[in-house]
Amino acid sequence: MDTKQLIKDIRIHTSRSGGPGGQHANKTETRVEARLDLRTTAGLSEAERARALAFFAERLINGSELVVVRDTHRSQHRNRAAAIQALLELVATGTRPRARRKGHRTRIDKAARRHAKQQRSEKKQWRRKMLPPPDD
Repeated sequence: MDTKQLIKDIRIHTSRSGGPGGQHANKTETRVEARLDLRTTAGLSEAERARALAFFAERLINGSELVVVRDTHRSQHRNRAAAIQALLELVATGTRPRARRKGHRTRIDKAARRHAKQQRSEKKQWRRKMLPPPDD
C-alpha cells in the first residue's frame, strides 16, 4: 500500500455543515467528504485491491468508491485532515490479509487420530519387558 499515492488519489468535496453555529455555520463549508476509487487508485497492489473490494463490498458507492465524511471540527482544514486520516485507516484495515481461523475437526480426522494413537500405544506395549507370571 503506497500511502502517498493514495493521498494523491483521494478526491475532496466540501459543503456546509449542518447543526447549530449561527452565521459562521451558514456561510462556511466546513463539512469534508473524502472519496477514494478503489478500482482506479495506483496506491494498491492487485491483491490489496481485491481484498479491499471484498471487505468493503456493502459500503462502496458506485461499486468501487469508498467515502468518509467529517464535520466534527469548526475548521475545514481539521476536517480535511481527519477525513483523510480516517480513509487511510479504513483502507489499511481493508487491505490487511485476514488470518485463517482454525475450523473444527471432522469425524474422519478424529477417527484417524484415535487410530494413530492406538497404533502408537500398541507399538510401545510390545517394547515393554515381559514379566513372568506371579507365583501363587
